[in-house]
Amino acid sequence: AILSAVKTANTAFANIGDTITYTVLIQNSGNTNATNLNFSDLIPTGTTFVENSFSVNGSIIPGANPNNGVNIGTVSTNSSLTVTFQVIVTSTPPSNPITNVASIQYAFIVDPAAPPVTGTINSNSASTQINNATVTTVLEANRAIVSIGDIITYTATLTNTGNFPANSVLLINGVPEGALFVPNSVTLNGISLPDTSPTLGIPVGIIAPGDSATITFQFLANSIPPQGAIINQALTSYTYIVDPSQPPVTSTSSSNTVSTAVVDASLSVIKNTDSLVQSTNGTITY
Repeated sequence: AILSAVKTANTAFANIGDTITYTVLIQNSGNTNATNLNFSDLIPTGTTFVENSFSVNGSIIPGANPNNGVNIGTVSTNSSLTVTFQVIVTSTPPSNPITNVASIQYAFIVDPAAPPVTGTINSNSASTQINNATVTTVLEANRAIVSIGDIITYTATLTNTGNFPANSVLLINGVPEGALFVPNSVTLNGISLPDTSPTLGIPVGIIAPGDSATITFQFLANSIPPQGAIINQALTSYTYIVDPSQPPVTSTSSSNTVSTAVVDASLSVIKNTDSLVQSTNGTITY
């Protein structure tokens, strides 16, 4: 028995959350059957095997996992078997692209009077490039408690934790209830951005993998909201390229929520007298 194994992946580029389908064509060009085939395949780092996705010639083998090895039976002389299985991308891998090689152990008879001969073959390596940009936004306020008329300075730190540049990054922050935006208060990495408003979007541009951008802006507390606090949250939108032959992927992420209590110390004076009517030269106590 002379076996060969050709492995392919259904995509050359993938994103976190995408599914990759691997196909392995096993052919026997020898003149005797190959029996007791054991198929094994170590799943690449950064991926997870999709349960019950392992099939032979289109038939699912429930519970089969190539990480543990799967007996796929016999491949007759001058015939073939097709194995498919799927993995889902869960994180950016430490090395890119991810590569995957299948291994097949088998046996065949040379001398009917002797024990079977065993052999092992490896497939070619199938590779997929994992491209992802993930922008996280951490929002902070410089005040936990304010009075009406006070100014709150917000700082938004945007970090790209992915392995690919985030393009067209835009931070949007609507005006929360009980607040007014302070014009010309926006800065990006310490540089003032006049006439820029978080409600219309603050353009950040490109954030490279591992890099961050820092945005500050201000709101004025002008009333006490029904909930007693100004509650603020920012939204970040961006694009990145997974497959160079396809349009960019658009993604959004929300920041944490920041709450600033609003208090109003209002004084009132009530004046009373101990008498509504008093005679001449009498004393009135207030």
